[in-house]
Amino acid sequence: MAGRDRSINGANCATRYTPTYATTLFAPIATPSSSITALDASVLMMSLVGFLPAQDPRIVGTVEAIQRDLVDEGLVRRYNTDDANVDGLPPGEGAFLPCTFWLVDNLTMMGRYDEARAIFERLLSLCNDVGLMSEEYDPRGKRQLGNFPQAFTHVFLINTAHNLSRAQGPAQERAKT
Repeated sequence: MAGRDRSINGANCATRYTPTYATTLFAPIATPSSSITALDASVLMMSLVGFLPAQDPRIVGTVEAIQRDLVDEGLVRRYNTDDANVDGLPPGEGAFLPCTFWLVDNLTMMGRYDEARAIFERLLSLCNDVGLMSEEYDPRGKRQLGNFPQAFTHVFLINTAHNLSRAQGPAQERAKT
């Protein structure tokens, strides 16, 4: 990492590190009235782009916090949407499917393959009859929400399938049986 990149990395980690949440990194969520800092699943991208390694205690803590606070019926909400006006949208938005794929990628990078594969298979079960997905899913209503079909969701589906197959390929799968 170059000097400038190390400086940016250090500044971000210093200002976004929150020991209260057991070494969790937070991302800002802008609201119509102010700027707040809250748990945001988009920080799962940090390990995916090489900002921090997946085994870093701050990433591990973030994954644990997201699993504890933002997972709804096995799917990841981008952030807590129960509060009115958190993002200008009505409360109760669905799970954001790209974030769930990012969770699978992080678990894969941490070596938690069985957990990652189970979540990935849950995601695959959400595809419609021709294999398409939207950007969000309502686990209670059991329906796809938002933009449909969503290209980014499909890009992350392919990327996550690739990550899982490289981390635990056919030989490892056959060895389990």
